[in-house]
Amino acid sequence: MFLIAKLISTLAISASTFLALSSFASGGESHGDNSPHHQHIFGVFLGQTVLDVDGEDESATSTGLEYEFRFHQHVSVGITYEVTPDAFESHGNEYDLSLYVLSAYYRPDEHLRFGLGLGRETEDNGHDSHSATIVRLGFAYDFHVGGFGIAPTVNVDFTSESAAYVLGVVLSKGF
Repeated sequence: MFLIAKLISTLAISASTFLALSSFASGGESHGDNSPHHQHIFGVFLGQTVLDVDGEDESATSTGLEYEFRFHQHVSVGITYEVTPDAFESHGNEYDLSLYVLSAYYRPDEHLRFGLGLGRETEDNGHDSHSATIVRLGFAYDFHVGGFGIAPTVNVDFTSESAAYVLGVVLSKGF
């Protein structure tokens, strides 16, 4: 029950933050859409994380927040925070995952985004936790609709022990 409340809380905070940040749209460049010319891009992520646990694939819902700062039309950096409650079970314990990733992005055009990031992933079962360094490779394709970006996203997170596949959608707003 605690984990369900945590997931609902995370979704509510994510949505509230996104809506609050969207209200500042008039402060940035005015392009009328989520074009690559915006310097600041905020996003909310919803997707699935697939892990190999003891030789079997397990998947769980992931939510997150993203911020991207564009130095140039083609180059940017960003930070991502994601949580995956009840990500996997091992030895009778349910584990939650959370991660922070700092990424560099290359955008060859206004739709494609390739990323390479370095971050920290934490596994927590309520009694103990374990952290690991991750390397994230990512790909997204932005569709621009009514001032927002909708981006199907594929990320692969590598640790020294395993790889996780993160598939989802980011709803974003540029300023």
